[in-house]
Parts: sequence; C-alpha cells; structure tokens
Amino acid sequence: MRASSAFSTFPRGNKENSGRKIGVGLRRASAPNFAMRTRTVPVTAPAGPYLERVIDGFLRAGKTKVLSAMVLTIVMIAVADWSVGNRASLGLLYIVPMMMGATVLAPIETVALAFLCSFLRSLFDIPSPHIEVLLRFIFAVLAYTGTGLIVTGLIRNRELVVEHLSRMRREQELRQQAEEQLEVLVESSPAAIFTTDGAGRVLACNQAANMLFTIAESETLQGRFIGGYVPLLADALKLNTGADGLRTAAQCQGRRQNGDIFLAHIWFSSYVTPQGSRLAAIVVDSSEEMRDREAEGLRQLMRGNRIAAAAVSHEVRNLCSAI
Repeated sequence: MRASSAFSTFPRGNKENSGRKIGVGLRRASAPNFAMRTRTVPVTAPAGPYLERVIDGFLRAGKTKVLSAMVLTIVMIAVADWSVGNRASLGLLYIVPMMMGATVLAPIETVALAFLCSFLRSLFDIPSPHIEVLLRFIFAVLAYTGTGLIVTGLIRNRELVVEHLSRMRREQELRQQAEEQLEVLVESSPAAIFTTDGAGRVLACNQAANMLFTIAESETLQGRFIGGYVPLLADALKLNTGADGLRTAAQCQGRRQNGDIFLAHIWFSSYVTPQGSRLAAIVVDSSEEMRDREAEGLRQLMRGNRIAAAAVSHEVRNLCSAI
C-alpha cells in the first residue's frame, strides 16, 4: 500500500513508462554488485597520507597538465555514463575530476566545476520525476562542492604548514649560525669567560678560564664553585638586583687552583631566567699590568731621587767653595 500511494501521482497515460521507472528503481535498489562497486570508490575522509601524496603529485604536475587530465576524465565518465544508459548511474565518479580540479582551481572555479559535473550527472542519470531530479542535482552540487573545498582546504593547510616549517627551518639555521659564531668567539677569546647559576656553580666556560685558574688539562672549571676562585662574584650573586640585574666592572684578588694570588679585572652581569638567577663574567689577569705599573713607578721614584741627590750635591759643593 505504501508503494502504491507513493507512485499514485503519475499520470495514467504514462502508466507503462512509470512501471518501467519503478522496475528500474527496484532493480537498482536490489542490485548487490552495484552496491559493492560504490563502496570501492574513494569517498572516505580526504585526510589520509595517500590523498596527501596524490595532491602533492598533482601540485608538482602543473596546472596545465592537471586541467587536461581533469577534462579528459570528465569526458570519459560522461561517455561511460551515456553508454550505461538507464541501467545504472556513474555520477559518483565525478568526485575524481572534482578532486583533481580543486588542486589547481580557485574556490569559485571549483563551485562552477561542481555545477558542470552535476549537470552532466543529471543529463545521463536514470529517468526520475522532476522533483527527484532537482533534489539529486542539488545534492550532487553540494557533494561535489564540498569535496572540492575539502581538497582546497587541505592544500591551503599544507601550504601553511610548509611555510611554517620553512620559517622554522630558517630560524633554526640563523640561530645555529649565531650559536656557532658565538662559540667561536668565546673559545678564541684570550679572556676567561664563564657563566654560573644562582648558587655560584659554573655552568659553562671556555678554555681560557681553565688556563687562567690553572685547571688540569683533564679537568675543567665547569661544575666548580666560583667563590673558591673569585670570591667577589660569589658575593655579587647574593645581591638582590631585581629583574634588571647587575652590570659592572671591578678589580679584585683571584685565586688559582695552585693557591697563587693574582689581580683580576672582571666585567660581569647578572640576569634572571626561568631556571633562576645567572651570572656571566669575563675575567683577565691584570698582574702583569700591575707589576709594570709598579716597576714604572719605582723607576720614576729612583730617577727623582737621583735628581734630588744631584741637586743637593751641587748645593753642598757650592757651599764648600764659598767657605
């Protein structure tokens, strides 16, 4: 009764045609082979790695080749659909040229292509009532447009990811170059350069620091307490300098590993990191300069003493001559 009421609106003059339509519709609904064939069409979510590789291949092929392949595919599907006739509909296959065209077309062009494929699908579709034909056309436009826009979105996301990765790779290269230049600068510096944590433990140092504090070749200053070599820096770490830190220079006594005392000229700064306070310092041995300065002062003193002694001797001789 439900089936008879559903088709009671057909005109009586076309009873034979309507009966043929009903028969075709029933055969189509009960044909297991066609149902199995529709499951094999790739209409799953276009987010897998296989689809990504296919899209990447289309992008590398170029717009002209992709459009040529798309037009050829549409023509082949239309001819095949015309050859099948009323036995089945091959409209589902138009998803393939839609996906191909979406890789090189703009969104508005993709929508236009969806209308074209929907028109070809309805042109060679199984005969149906006008309302059903219209609904199929609308649903086909929506399905084809959605498929194309999904591919367009995947391509856009891929471009954004590639751009982001390229930018990150460039930033990493620049950062690596800066780190290499800084490492070469620190290692080639004749001055001792090192950093410490908030407790005064040396985190990193160059070879000049090991040489300055006479650390054995098989050992390093890293991991040692800096207060045992430069007490002034240990005291500086105890100061509450806030977020701005401390930047200054000073002269103080330094102590080597073997116990020798030397005059240290220090430039240091403190800063705050998420791991705690840090201190970076540059230390040079000013003992030679101090010795040279003291020797020069001694030479000037002796020269002045000789001049004074000569003057006194001259005055004494003059006094003796006068007597």
